[in-house]
Amino acid sequence: MKTAKIKRLSGRRYLLFLLVLLILILSPGNIYGQDDYDTFFKQSIKIQNTGMYVLGSWAVANIAAGGYGWAQHSGEIARFDQMNFFWNVVNLSIAGFALYNNYNADVSLIDRDEILNNHIRIENILRIIPC
Repeated sequence: MKTAKIKRLSGRRYLLFLLVLLILILSPGNIYGQDDYDTFFKQSIKIQNTGMYVLGSWAVANIAAGGYGWAQHSGEIARFDQMNFFWNVVNLSIAGFALYNNYNADVSLIDRDEILNNHIRIENILRIIPC
């Protein structure tokens, strides 16, 4: 059975190897890490904005329908239309506030932990709403 010979590195080559290895290990976090969070943040905001546009559009339609129904009906049906009108004023306010905050958000001022915490917070809110 043959044994493989292991070539030993000289002192300078060994130090050069360690330096290159250290640079390769540390560089990806510094070079590429922030770009990934920027992309993640922008995509997250884009998805949130789409959802808020849908919510706002739905709210405007329900405000119109609720207002019309409130004016045309009386009694219990009018109260339902009144509730629908005011509930969708709340929905429109939520959508408007979220869109205002998203368009004024500056990714350069937010660190990666805050980006992830905000994203997880929004996910948790959206998980609760359908219940």
